[in-house]
Amino acid sequence: MLPVEIRVTSPFRYFVDGDTLGVDLKTGVVRYTLVARSPSGVENVTYEAIRCPSAEYRVYYLGRPDRTWGGRSGGWSPITESRQAHYRPLYRDYFCPQTNPIRDAEEGRQALRQGGHPWAKGFSGDALRGN
Repeated sequence: MLPVEIRVTSPFRYFVDGDTLGVDLKTGVVRYTLVARSPSGVENVTYEAIRCPSAEYRVYYLGRPDRTWGGRSGGWSPITESRQAHYRPLYRDYFCPQTNPIRDAEEGRQALRQGGHPWAKGFSGDALRGN
């Protein structure tokens, strides 16, 4: 599990299962399994996706306590309208830097390991200064 740095106030800690990360470059869709862990240790697991060109997210499945998947697949929703703290950083800082999808799963895993994609900092020089 790779931690996701969420810069907004949230009681949850977020992790992406790097083995489930996948990219469809034709559609610009990045799919992954996300674990949201509460302060008490309860975990919510979802299999979801972000569509980079349109800045939308979608939840495909919800994890059940018996480690099976359930729920009904939802439709695409705008990230800007989500109340969930993790969608905007995953979109902007990890999987869709400058609105472009990552090239492959390894690039996404590397961005997660480094606390963000280098392109997410833009071309202002902030990436070089570590800001």
